[in-house]
Amino acid sequence: MNIVNKWTLSLRKRNKNFLFDGDDQLFKSAVKTAKVYAEYGVGKSSIWVLQNTTAKILAVDTSEHWINHVRTEANAADRFDVDWVDLGAIGWAGRPNNFERRSQFKEYIQSLWSRSAEPDLVLVDGRFRVACFLYSLAKAKPGCTILFDDYTN
Repeated sequence: MNIVNKWTLSLRKRNKNFLFDGDDQLFKSAVKTAKVYAEYGVGKSSIWVLQNTTAKILAVDTSEHWINHVRTEANAADRFDVDWVDLGAIGWAGRPNNFERRSQFKEYIQSLWSRSAEPDLVLVDGRFRVACFLYSLAKAKPGCTILFDDYTN
């Protein structure tokens, strides 16, 4: 990444409406028409969707503390349906420190698709991204959009 790109990215991150290193305008445009938005991993995108749309939100995350923080930040209403999947001790960004609770990995991957509402937009931005993307691809109805964030790391 050259110095101009780094500087531009730095300026964008200071903007409270900035969501992603990539093209967050694509996400914002897609989510504006979503009726049921689902996301693997909660955070700034969850708050933005709650504050800027009327979509029902289905979400899953590995950090109960982070979920509570997002709920507080967003004044989360009843349209924010988030599951915490306990994967044991976690590190930065909810990454499991070990595989002791690997039997729960499947619960995380399947969580968004085990609820009564069916998403019409899915953001894959949490743990187990490839598995979550493939599971979403298998479960999604025709017309559902699946967005994949941070696919290079």
